[in-house]
Amino acid sequence: MSSTLRIVNGKVYDPANGVDGEVRDICVQDGKIVEDVPPDARRIDASGMVVMPGGVDIHCHIAGPKVNLARKLQPEDHRFDVHPRTPFTRSGTGGTVPSTFATGYRYAMLGYTTAMEAAVPPLGARHTLEELHDTPIIDKGFFVLLGNNVLLYQLLKEGRREEFRHAVAWWLNAARAYTPKLVNPGGAELWKERNANITDLDDEIPGFGLTPRQVIEALVDVTNELGLPHPAHIHCNNLGIPGNYKTTLETMRTLEGRRAHITHIQFHAYGGEPGGRMTSKAPEIAEYINTHPEISADVGQVMFGRATGMTADAPLAWMLRQVSGNKWVNADVEHESGCGIVPFVYQERNYVHALQWAVGLELFLLSEDPWRMVLSTDHPNGGSFLSYPRLIRLLMDREFRNEQIRGQPTCHTPDGPAGQPGTGVHFAGDRHHHPCRSGAAAGPARQGSLGRRRGCGHHHLRGERRQGEDVQHAALCDQRRQGDH
Repeated sequence: MSSTLRIVNGKVYDPANGVDGEVRDICVQDGKIVEDVPPDARRIDASGMVVMPGGVDIHCHIAGPKVNLARKLQPEDHRFDVHPRTPFTRSGTGGTVPSTFATGYRYAMLGYTTAMEAAVPPLGARHTLEELHDTPIIDKGFFVLLGNNVLLYQLLKEGRREEFRHAVAWWLNAARAYTPKLVNPGGAELWKERNANITDLDDEIPGFGLTPRQVIEALVDVTNELGLPHPAHIHCNNLGIPGNYKTTLETMRTLEGRRAHITHIQFHAYGGEPGGRMTSKAPEIAEYINTHPEISADVGQVMFGRATGMTADAPLAWMLRQVSGNKWVNADVEHESGCGIVPFVYQERNYVHALQWAVGLELFLLSEDPWRMVLSTDHPNGGSFLSYPRLIRLLMDREFRNEQIRGQPTCHTPDGPAGQPGTGVHFAGDRHHHPCRSGAAAGPARQGSLGRRRGCGHHHLRGERRQGEDVQHAALCDQRRQGDH
């Protein structure tokens, strides 16, 4: 039996189709947008509300072995954030790494309908799929870690490119993954061998005679040859190190027009010298992406407060542990990856943390194509996804943003210096607000076929409205909250 619905009197925001706050009806039949439905269709009166496509979190950590380890590592994080059972929902716990049930409910509460787990080794795929199945309401998927895979390295070393391509395709299919993920290519092997790390794209990966540059090129080429709907995700070498913007730019130049996605790029946009004072190189990174439409990125915005460092970049986890002194986990996934987990707190009065916060905002505001500079906190690494409303307000409300900037030691506001000159970030002349309006979370769907998935909205992939596109979970948000954004 056909299911029909008419949403009436809502203020519709559809940035891909140029609909900016028009009051109009949305008709849905069997979970898909249609031109019209019968007069007797069920109606929802959305007066005083906003109707918009569901958000897509393109890069987060919500399921799998490493996430479960992070939950176990922080019982105190859950004890004070209990998600109670109700007649309609099951119980769970929150904190920076919520339980499966709480993750689904809280994403849905924010108007998000899709979340992509960003880093899963093939050996952890079954566990991850089970947890994703246990995460309610939202759609979800994951990216499979292949950038430190020993068997793929061996095929590359021996020049067996066709078998390499088949192996990548097999792993994607067997793991039920969406696209390959590369994390600090070559770094895991060097860390396992002698607790060292890759520092240059042309460093040799021990035992294989390969370089990170060769690994990146090979995996990006195969991803594009296979016609995957979303490009390979690249976590560049030297994350968090002063001066790493050079590595980031060189990684993007290596791609030579090939489609790719750079993850949590805020953590890869720093000037300075290793061991020295960190500065912002967001303008250089933003300029490159603005002029290279084949590249997309998510920001990985730092938000002040509690976070959890959670990464397949094991040397990075060790560095965070040395900085924070906190408890930590460092694990080895045989032949496939590494893992590190460190609870962390970003502090407003800490120069480095404040700079990271400001660099993320710079990247957003300097982006000329917000569909390719995607909103994320790299949950929970830069902060919880529950901080997204505050982040969106920072992007949309210039007065609020300037008020927050004035309190930071690294920033210059349009009204004058708010800290130490010459060391940080300059917001002078920034635009009044981030240009994506209510579509701030919709950009990921344009980077792949997510717009065809349930709950991702009816417009994400195309610049025209298409009958039959799916909006079963289109978000209904209180209009008063929209005023804060």
